Amino acid sequence: MDCNVEGCENKATLRYVWAWGEEGACCDAHRPYLESKATQLGRGIAFTDGGRAREPYAAPRLEQLAPEVGQLRLRVAELTTDLQDRDAQIVILKDELARVGVAKRAESFTQPQPVVVEQPDVTETTTPVETRRKR
Repeated sequence: MDCNVEGCENKATLRYVWAWGEEGACCDAHRPYLESKATQLGRGIAFTDGGRAREPYAAPRLEQLAPEVGQLRLRVAELTTDLQDRDAQIVILKDELARVGVAKRAESFTQPQPVVVEQPDVTETTTPVETRRKR
């Protein structure tokens, strides 16, 4: 592996990784140059021994999900559908309630409401004595 620094054809003895993840290789003579560049940029650079080949990073993978995860995902989908149905039902009921309320108000303005007045029955009279006996 050759040094990545422009114009250098020496064999790389070090590998480096910039703080943003870019990787490369350099010779011993260019390590101070790259460190100086990192300082000027205000970013970090890490060097490792370039003698051994480094395997590319492989993100961990789940080979199999637990059955409970599948059941939970299915339940979330069901609940989401139920929630959407109920939200739609609420909108319909609110519209219906608004229509009924408007109709009731319009009806109350167009038709006079009958007035019922209750009067005490004056045909029957009681004396205070009779009232005491009833108790």
